[in-house]
Amino acid sequence: MLMDICLCPDVRLRQEIFGGLVFNKRTGTTVEVDHRAFQFLTMLSDLDASPIAPTANSYIYAYNTNQENKLLKFIQELFDLKIICTKPGTDLRSLKLDAIKKISPHHNNKVITYRSSTFPFHQLLSAPESVHYAITYRCNHKCPDCYAKRIMADRSNYVGGGENSCKFITNELDTNGAMAIIDKIVAMGVFQLAIGGGSPFIRTDLEKIIPHASRQGLVVHLTTELGNDELMCLPLIVPYLSCLQIGINSATINSELSHKSTPQKDFIEQLFIEEKKWFSTQSHPSLLSSSSSLLIGANLMLNRTMLEGSTLENSIEFLMKLGFKQITLLRYKPPYSVERWQSENPRPYQFLNLEGRIAGIKQLNSELNLRIDCGLSFLEQDLTPEQARFAGFFGCVAGGRTMAVAPDGSIYPCSQLVSKKFCAGNLLKDHLDSLWKDSTVFKTFRNLRNKRNFRENACGTCLAKEWCSGCRVFAHEVYDNDPGCPKGER
Repeated sequence: MLMDICLCPDVRLRQEIFGGLVFNKRTGTTVEVDHRAFQFLTMLSDLDASPIAPTANSYIYAYNTNQENKLLKFIQELFDLKIICTKPGTDLRSLKLDAIKKISPHHNNKVITYRSSTFPFHQLLSAPESVHYAITYRCNHKCPDCYAKRIMADRSNYVGGGENSCKFITNELDTNGAMAIIDKIVAMGVFQLAIGGGSPFIRTDLEKIIPHASRQGLVVHLTTELGNDELMCLPLIVPYLSCLQIGINSATINSELSHKSTPQKDFIEQLFIEEKKWFSTQSHPSLLSSSSSLLIGANLMLNRTMLEGSTLENSIEFLMKLGFKQITLLRYKPPYSVERWQSENPRPYQFLNLEGRIAGIKQLNSELNLRIDCGLSFLEQDLTPEQARFAGFFGCVAGGRTMAVAPDGSIYPCSQLVSKKFCAGNLLKDHLDSLWKDSTVFKTFRNLRNKRNFRENACGTCLAKEWCSGCRVFAHEVYDNDPGCPKGER
């Protein structure tokens, strides 16, 4: 019966022009559905459910058919994705077809199925799925590959001639300003907030800002370096975080592989010791009613040195021994130092066998969740469109599914494209809904694949352009091809 099926806990629905988005706060699963599927899920939105374990991203679609088993497949797919579940004591196998048919918002042989090949890859969304908020660019760590220092050194971002005239430093929002930013993105229906920097913990108000975001319904991720200040402050915000990503300093990796100890390694070891204390009932009783654990991951930058020999494999083995079960591989972005960029920027040939290396690492470490950022989408070029849809690969999503906010409240399509050229406005001065829908900057990135300059270059003629399109950070101009793609010379 319909009363036996309901949405899983923490599933959010957001209506869109094509149907809607479905987001599971517990698992991070985002599902894109058409009108009939969205109407079906809306019917269940007021029913209670039990917690469900994590699953992979997927995309579900609906179309007309007179085959009843299609509806059953759709229902099963929703169960597999942990979007719907049965009430306690109900067995899915006991639900008969004639009862499930009553769930469909249409009864005249129009039922719901999934993954229609005609459903467009890139839909116009009413709001970003996630927002990346660089809450500060200040930092006391001296990581050689940090891009925040490069952004602050960009003279086009300066409003005066003095040493401290960079607008991101002088206009860094205070606590009330940061909370106002959060309120605006919540009102628009954003699902996730990723807070980074700089070093977020250089601010003294994180214990106010992060709980505010969490209480507003946002799934909050935090990316940071790790030092003594971070370890001291983390217990205050742990109950409000879904994911903590630690940026791994290349010096830590190099020293470990040389059998030397580093401060960061010591801090990471202490982090996993402290984690057990954070989730005790004595420390945070409220955790038992919300989240039972914090996902702690590592960000590993793939510079030239990391891709040489077996350094990558050895580095991942080292991080897993420290306790990491989720590692995100990041494409190497331009740092502050030009000399550093010239010496560590990987050559395209180094990416040629990277897909195979990653597959080998996954095969050896089944418990490891190994992820790649969208700047490495060219590693997924050999997927079929159906495989790309199921895995949730969209390539560059700058200004389309994500948005970046700088410390002063100004917004950009991507956290790596922060300059006057790509500024779409300011959240404290402009209406976010208008900026998102009407900004020329955002429209430029959304319409990338339709522009002649793009269609005629290597990225635009690639069969994987819908789920890759190259990284715009590396393109000389927005519509140019990605020079780092190993298959770019065709």
